[in-house]
Amino acid sequence: MILIQHNKKQSFMSKLKTIKIDAPEDFANNIALYVSGEKCVEQDVRR
Repeated sequence: MILIQHNKKQSFMSKLKTIKIDAPEDFANNIALYVSGEKCVEQDVRR
């Protein structure tokens, strides 16, 4: 899930800093597998 906090009069770069990504621990290392569909976020997220 990607969350974006909205604040008034922020620069574009400041807005990018507010983005939070809730993903599996291996998401950054395996981004290509998730994008191609070889790995599925729903199956790999443990709560």
